[in-house]
Order: sequence, then structure tokens, then C-alpha cells
Amino acid sequence: MQNDVDRDLFWLVLGALVGMFAVVFHKFTFGFDLPAWLGALIPLISAVVVGSIGPRLGERASAPPIAYN
Repeated sequence: MQNDVDRDLFWLVLGALVGMFAVVFHKFTFGFDLPAWLGALIPLISAVVVGSIGPRLGERASAPPIAYN
């Protein structure tokens, strides 16, 4: 159980780091800052997306889908 929590937390943190890198990369590439709300929203969205997709990587393709009837 603890391994699942650690794995999920890893993917959330990784997603947030990727999002923060994207915001900083934008600053140094285009030379201007994003609006504050967008600079905060990008890492949040990245953490949610990577945090929901990341733990599913490596699962068996033969596993039934969640909504299997």
C-alpha cells in the first residue's frame, strides 16, 4: 500500500517539475513572463495529467478496463 502512495506521489511531483520547467523555459525562450495565474496553472495541470497517466504506465494490456461490464 505504501509503495502505491510513494509511486503516485512520485508522478505528481514529476508532473509539477515538468510544468515548472515549461514556465521557466518560456521565460528564457521568449524573454517575457507569463501572467501569474497561467504560470501557476501550468504546473498544476501538468501534475494532474502526469499524475494520472504515469502510474498506469507499465500495466498489463490484458487487464480489464475500469468500466468493464
